[in-house]
Amino acid sequence: MTWQSELLASLSRGNSEASAAIVIRQVVQEQKNGIARQPALIVHGEFQDDEVVFSVRAPGGRSWTVGRPLLDLAEWARSRSDFEPSLLAAVASSVTGTAHWDDEEWIPFGYVGTGSMPHDLIRDIDHHVSTDRDDMIVEKLAGGLDVLVVGPPASGKTLSILTAAQRRQSHHEDHVIWLDLTEAFDNAEAMMLAFLKAPRSRGYLVVVDNLQANVTATYAIFDLITRLRDELDLPVRTLATCWPSAHDLVLALPVTFTRIAARGTEVIHMLLAESRQTDLVATEFDELSGGDVLLAKSALKYFQRRGRMPDDDELAETIAAVTRADQVMRPETRRTLYWFASLGGFEIGVYRMFCETEGLAAPVSELLSMKLITCSDEVLSIGHPSKAAAIVRYAVGHWNDPEHPFERPSKLAFEYLRRSGKAAVQATLEKLDLVNHRSENRREDRILAKVWPHRKALIRFLRDQSIARDHSWGGNVASAAFAAIALALADEREAWKVSADYVRRHWRYDASLSLPAYHGAQPSPDADDFFVHIRSAMRAEDESSPIWANRRSRQSAESINMDRFHRTWMLGILLTFENTAMLRDPGRAELLKAIAGQAQLASGAFYPERVPWLTARVLNGLWHGGDSRDTSAIVRDACEWLRRPVDDGGPFDGRWRSGTGSWNSDVLTTAMCMTALLHAGVPASDRCIRAGYGYLKEQMPEWRQPGREIDCAAAAEAIMLAGPDRREIYPAIVDLLIWVGNGDGDGSVGEEESMKIPYVAEQVVWIVQGIVQRELEALLQDFEPSARIAGASRGEAVTPADGAVPIAAAGPPATRTLELRDTGDDADADADGEAETDAATRRAVTERLERLGREITANITSREAALRGRNHARNRRPIEAQLAIWLNRKNTRDEAAAQFAENPLSGVAVALVDRLWAEVFGHHGQPSREP
Repeated sequence: MTWQSELLASLSRGNSEASAAIVIRQVVQEQKNGIARQPALIVHGEFQDDEVVFSVRAPGGRSWTVGRPLLDLAEWARSRSDFEPSLLAAVASSVTGTAHWDDEEWIPFGYVGTGSMPHDLIRDIDHHVSTDRDDMIVEKLAGGLDVLVVGPPASGKTLSILTAAQRRQSHHEDHVIWLDLTEAFDNAEAMMLAFLKAPRSRGYLVVVDNLQANVTATYAIFDLITRLRDELDLPVRTLATCWPSAHDLVLALPVTFTRIAARGTEVIHMLLAESRQTDLVATEFDELSGGDVLLAKSALKYFQRRGRMPDDDELAETIAAVTRADQVMRPETRRTLYWFASLGGFEIGVYRMFCETEGLAAPVSELLSMKLITCSDEVLSIGHPSKAAAIVRYAVGHWNDPEHPFERPSKLAFEYLRRSGKAAVQATLEKLDLVNHRSENRREDRILAKVWPHRKALIRFLRDQSIARDHSWGGNVASAAFAAIALALADEREAWKVSADYVRRHWRYDASLSLPAYHGAQPSPDADDFFVHIRSAMRAEDESSPIWANRRSRQSAESINMDRFHRTWMLGILLTFENTAMLRDPGRAELLKAIAGQAQLASGAFYPERVPWLTARVLNGLWHGGDSRDTSAIVRDACEWLRRPVDDGGPFDGRWRSGTGSWNSDVLTTAMCMTALLHAGVPASDRCIRAGYGYLKEQMPEWRQPGREIDCAAAAEAIMLAGPDRREIYPAIVDLLIWVGNGDGDGSVGEEESMKIPYVAEQVVWIVQGIVQRELEALLQDFEPSARIAGASRGEAVTPADGAVPIAAAGPPATRTLELRDTGDDADADADGEAETDAATRRAVTERLERLGREITANITSREAALRGRNHARNRRPIEAQLAIWLNRKNTRDEAAAQFAENPLSGVAVALVDRLWAEVFGHHGQPSREP
């Protein structure tokens, strides 16, 4: 009989004191289990005023008192009847003021980290190359100091502290509690539970690996360590590691560390010294590994076997062979390994229960048996980011199926975070905040960590509106469509289906129609926006702006066919709706695309030309279906029209004007046109994009005002896509999330648009995905060698991920430097910084040119083969057009290579390579594989 069933039976008899005794007995028994001698902290309990009150007493007699309401514990027992959770964990969470055991989606309730040493790494100790820093760590700990080992990823920090911890354990009888903050449930609660399960010892060593991986946990852990020392007088030392980018986080902690620098080059040079002839290529080892010990060891194995240095592909193949990744044969297992490696590149572990619910038990079991992944505290991981990056590169090069290509790692990471539960999301987003805001990392500045909870509130609001309140949004079909788009991205299937069914009942689109047609007993309120409000705003614009009225003499407010205008607008919305549908019907999407082709005007615009945001709306819908200016004549012609100056019959005049007076602002119109162009593949360096970007930045104080949420959402997305200053708009995104999530908007007819809330919600959901994916890509650059192995050149501008992710501006690649500013250990690290930057730039451009050459050659070959194999006239023209594109790119690449040979650091040559890179690798940052 479990304690839960015993407790519930006792409560059903109305005996509260007996019920409390059951809880106390269970807690005491849990503490005794596995402890051979007296515990470090003794737990006692008693029943007081409907609470079970626990005292946690230290050896010196000092104690803490915490309580849990008996009814809360009973409810917990009732809802967790399928397994036996830890009541001692409930005591630990009460001490720390947390309740992680009560709010997770995928983790077994009651589970926390064990605080045990990493047994999967202990076997690597025999292969650890000891350096002076190992002795220094032990010496400082013996002096009673708190020690922090600071170094970049793969510099050997973890094995150094593991060696020190083992020595403290065996020689000084310290009890070691080990927390790896890359595991979301290694936190203050886990540490407290480990202390409650620890035997009494002469001293306690708390090891905290990877401080930067979970900011909230770091603060809570060190606050608790301070309390254990000050309030319970426990002899606790700490040993921690972090990246150099965690500088400001460390300064904010309530302990004073003795810092020891960790450089991977120390270990690498010792390895090379043991191997003959490697002194001839020591510089190449440094350049290839970038201080990454794992990469250096693999490169050394290759060198000893082949007598030369490997390139990036050969290095990835070597790591795949050493780890036996190349022996994975089943396609399902290969894709699962790629998934683990993609997440591992961001130091994201995967919860075992998540894999079980996703039907991955068989491939996970195979990968565990091959030791390609490991399991620690219910968290599955592939290991170090360097290993993960190598397997990603190997998988893409050897296993990728053009018919079912691998997703970009940042997208896979985002999808996992979106579904994995609160702890994993919060830890990862705070790590992104730490890395990207490290110069002023105050707790209130963690923008991404703020965004996520509000995103969840927004989705909950839309879900409740669709299911429990009014899925029709007052009969406004366009509002329902915008809500459905957001719900699809959020994976809210039930709510999406309710909204989608409503949209599809009221808008018909078939081959007999020139435009989608509305059918319903009552007209949709969004039609009134056009026939009444927009027409009135256009009339006012004609009267107040005679110059523009003359230019639009053939498109005055009175001459516009408002029915055609409205239906064309819905064409754009329906394209987005169908192309993002959870239950996608390719036939519907293709039909809408065909209608768009018929509806496009000879100029490339969509009716009416007076209103450029209408063309932008349709372009955006086509982009969601995968069309770009390289693949679609419709998109290409629309882009050229949007970029055409006013004096040449186009809409561009340094910005894009609404054409509908006060109904849609110039800010909104400019933002929509910029976003449509960027999505279609127009580079951020384009003159129109840069002009629009400057206009939006100039107008920011205006569109950040309350009441202009539609403008704010559109402008924020455009700036995020186009500009280097994307983080400036993060506070605006937080404000929008709060506004929509609280349901603060007025959706009544006669406002800016009758569908204001769902419109802004749809925009913001896309923006949040773009932000997180973009920052994941930026995080990857902190693992510079790993990023390069994964396919990104050192110093390379971040390539876009699927969706609303920025397109890198043309220009020389920027190198990202990390430093620990308050230690003298690295004082001479940047003495040759400028020369190193130049060398890194040359390497980056050389690697890009080589990759471009391989990609272009492969694509030309495949297109020539396809052209020879397809003689049908309908297929021939598209393949010929694609072949022409790739031949032109080959010429551009040859021109760039020639310029680079003459002057390696020519800004023109570097910009040319960057532009070609963006064109070839498009929105995925990987070689494109168009049919």
